[in-house]
Amino acid sequence: PGVTINGKPIATVGSMTAHGGQIVQGIPGATISPSKPTPNKTMPLKEIPFPKITIKDRVGAAMKGKSKYLKEAKKNQEQIKKEAEEQKKEPAIHNVRWLKDNHVTRDGRIKKEVRIAADVTDIHDGENITFYVERENPSTRELEKLEVSATVKDSF
Repeated sequence: PGVTINGKPIATVGSMTAHGGQIVQGIPGATISPSKPTPNKTMPLKEIPFPKITIKDRVGAAMKGKSKYLKEAKKNQEQIKKEAEEQKKEPAIHNVRWLKDNHVTRDGRIKKEVRIAADVTDIHDGENITFYVERENPSTRELEKLEVSATVKDSF
């Protein structure tokens, strides 16, 4: 959980597969664990690239005596597709962070340009989002709401 390569989540034990199963075994000797707990991030069900089961696949499975497994895979795919259609979408913005020179910063006194980055769930690339960041006004000590608008790119 929480493992990425070039910012893209990789499959881990327990991840769903395109045929409706789960990954049950990893590579012996390789252990990856986060330094702090992170929420599981999985591909949205509607975006799973299900392989098409062709006549060639059915004939091949029948010749090998594995029709039962092909039917089970097809049934699992249909169940996942049904769940994807029923799934209630809840767009979310999370893990908001300040970046200076592409590195997370917590320095409250930066006088030059900083960027805000955030991860999103169920918001697609190219969509515009608006969210608010609260900060304390240094002169009045009151909280101010700053409106931030951005376009989602690469899921953040």
